[in-house]
Amino acid sequence: DLFLAAPILALKRKSESAKDALQGLEKADKIFAIPHSPINLGHRFHRVLAEAIAPTNTQLKIFEYSQTLEVLFPPLGWKNKHFFLALLQTVASVIGTGLAVQAVFYLWPQFQSFWQRPLMITVSVPLVYITLSYTHQGLKDILNTLFQQTSIQLLPDIILLGRRFPCRPVNYQINTYKQDIEDIDLQPGKSTIIFRLRQNRTIVGKLEHKLTPKNLGVTPSEICWVNNILQLWLKQSSRKRLV
Repeated sequence: DLFLAAPILALKRKSESAKDALQGLEKADKIFAIPHSPINLGHRFHRVLAEAIAPTNTQLKIFEYSQTLEVLFPPLGWKNKHFFLALLQTVASVIGTGLAVQAVFYLWPQFQSFWQRPLMITVSVPLVYITLSYTHQGLKDILNTLFQQTSIQLLPDIILLGRRFPCRPVNYQINTYKQDIEDIDLQPGKSTIIFRLRQNRTIVGKLEHKLTPKNLGVTPSEICWVNNILQLWLKQSSRKRLV
């Protein structure tokens, strides 16, 4: 434990910029650069180390429970452009639905022939259905923007990445063993984390997934910090998978 004490104390202060965060990672790398000895850090130490190199005033949160370390992204919130786009879509769809229904009630008495009314029904029903579908999607996007969170759960040898909505099961995009991860790469200058997997146990089963500041509503320095946490987790020794 003595060889860990000095580096931990050096990392206690919060980083004030992305440059400081990168310097913190370099210091953290020295902790893990122990030759011929696999590292098996407890989650408590992992959490302390991750918080020590965090960007200043970050909105991301780290939780530690049981055998899991969780990184939780906040909802995008109403100030994000996705919220205003979803609100605009919802308002436009509601207006479109109202106009379509009003047109049906207005034109129905005027159509008297046996073919005019069936034709009007054939045209109006799909139109109302489409506008209602856009309204539903807009409302769903508004709720997701206000309440949906992105979660990364790091178990000793498993990573789970998904979207969490209150009172609903987590919708996982990544569920795989550490040994089935081909690469977790931070793209230079793009602040995008790319997960490349050999196997993914989700329903969709995509083998590539991206995390970007634009889609998550965070800063590039926060994405860099998340990448640092993932790299530290990858350097931990894994238990052998039980078949």
